[in-house]
Amino acid sequence: TINETPVTDIAVSSMTAPSEATQGDQVEVSTTIENLGNQDVNQDIAVSLVNQNSGATIDSRSISGLNAGTSQSLTLSWDTGGVTPGSYTLKVSHNFADDNVGNNSRTTSVTINETPVTDIAVSSMAAPSEATQGDQVEVSTTIENLGNQDVNQDITVSLVNQNSGATIDSRSISGLNAGTSQSLTLSWDTGGVTPGSYTLKVSHNFADDNAANDSQTTSVTINETPVTDIAVSSMTAPSEATQGDQVEVSTTIENLGNQDVNQDIAVSLVNQNSGATIDSRSISGLNAGTSQSLTLSW
Repeated sequence: TINETPVTDIAVSSMTAPSEATQGDQVEVSTTIENLGNQDVNQDIAVSLVNQNSGATIDSRSISGLNAGTSQSLTLSWDTGGVTPGSYTLKVSHNFADDNVGNNSRTTSVTINETPVTDIAVSSMAAPSEATQGDQVEVSTTIENLGNQDVNQDITVSLVNQNSGATIDSRSISGLNAGTSQSLTLSWDTGGVTPGSYTLKVSHNFADDNAANDSQTTSVTINETPVTDIAVSSMTAPSEATQGDQVEVSTTIENLGNQDVNQDIAVSLVNQNSGATIDSRSISGLNAGTSQSLTLSW
């Protein structure tokens, strides 16, 4: 009786994995380990999944022996969270020393794509820190697509007065490709605005994966319109006097504006009948909201 030559041959007879996956996916690798020899194997067989790019073992399983002519299917897993996007070669192999090393492993390629991120940001906002009541305040802003997905929808960009909640101005952007940006200028007509400090906010209405950068704010102080108003706010004199009397005329000069006046102000008493100047005094300037009383004589 001639018996066949003893052959021990444990083979990785199949290996399947998706050709592509997204960063963060759990990649399932299916494999079949088969005893192609004519000898039963009673030892444990360790089956490993290795990332050939780094040499790191990703996952492993153990088979408790394998009779001649039988096989066992396994699923090995690769958690791609934190894996850099790119192309990777994966290898399934076993550790059993047999008579045929040529079929002890198989490889396949898997491309890991970056996680889809939609992120439309208000990346800059600039406005003057001060303006005068009645000015047209120009607010410059840049809207940027910081994600890796093109956005084909319209994006509405608004300028809001946070003090009142009112929308001051708005513009529309017709989509924005990944990695691109668009600059806009929004306007605030401050005519009729009460002087004071205001918080302005630029924001967009697109629902994305990062709400933290969907708006920016800045403060603008609106100063009152400069008004210079020096008034003769009062004048008193006796209604009658006797020829030869010294007639005293009391008057108050008041700065009703909002600007200090540092120049000399000449105040005159004139006889309107003749046009002659009777008396005059000089005031050395007058701060806003203050007054000075004088007496002129005739």
